[in-house]
Amino acid sequence: MKILVVTQHFWPEDFRINDLATSLRKRGHEVTVLTGFPNYPNGRVFPGYSIKLFQREVYDGVSIIRVPIYPDNSYSLIKRGWTYLSFLLSNRGDSGHYFQIYQARTGFLVGPGHLARHT
Repeated sequence: MKILVVTQHFWPEDFRINDLATSLRKRGHEVTVLTGFPNYPNGRVFPGYSIKLFQREVYDGVSIIRVPIYPDNSYSLIKRGWTYLSFLLSNRGDSGHYFQIYQARTGFLVGPGHLARHT
């Protein structure tokens, strides 16, 4: 089965969604993760990464598509809101080719936005 996981944070950031994606892959599913560039918990892009229009990579057999986001981990409601909104706006992948879609941790902005763009 082809599965798309939509999550703002993924490897090398340490979240449970990493285990879910790799577990699904090990069970024989074709898993693709649509995510932002790693920046958690400090709100700064990890060394070795730079924000681009998109970047493809593979982690433990899982295909990763990284899209640009505004990285921030401040307490400012406006800056934090822009972080979520930037992921929503970058979330323009074609979900029509996947049998199942999982959305993880990113909140109310991504799920409805993703579905609205692809219905």
